[in-house]
Amino acid sequence: MEKAKKMTFGVLAMLVLLPAMLLLSACGDPYEIEYGEYQVVGYLAINHTTNERTEYGRDDDMPVSFRFTGSMTLNEDGTISNCQFADAYSIDSDGNIDIRRDNATALTGYFEGDVLYVLYTEEQGMKSTEDIVNNTPDDEATFYTMYAIYTLNGTPLPTDDTTTE
Repeated sequence: MEKAKKMTFGVLAMLVLLPAMLLLSACGDPYEIEYGEYQVVGYLAINHTTNERTEYGRDDDMPVSFRFTGSMTLNEDGTISNCQFADAYSIDSDGNIDIRRDNATALTGYFEGDVLYVLYTEEQGMKSTEDIVNNTPDDEATFYTMYAIYTLNGTPLPTDDTTTE
């Protein structure tokens, strides 16, 4: 009888421990970032019609007139300081970030390495400035999904210039 109790206990322990171990391993490692002040260094525009992705510098002319320029300091404890639109954040193991204000999601984005892309348009995107000026109907207009590109302390993005002298 004692052997049956031990066997039952062992089976029950495995039924509890195995799913717990799988759950913990599925969560993955936390996404590692450097903490400090992140500043806008550029923008990413994605054309809804063509899916073309174009990066713009901070001072470049863009297809939309609105620029998201706020900087923010990401603190190790999950809070954001020096920012008017957010006070907290969380990052999943894939680098997706949820930026919150008063416990409600204000913005979302993602990290690619140490570069942060923050989405600042709604799902339908932003109508191009040219189409707004020309009163182009929405069904004929070009819309863009816009991201602000942040780096720690405003470090410039690497250039893709492969020309040689």
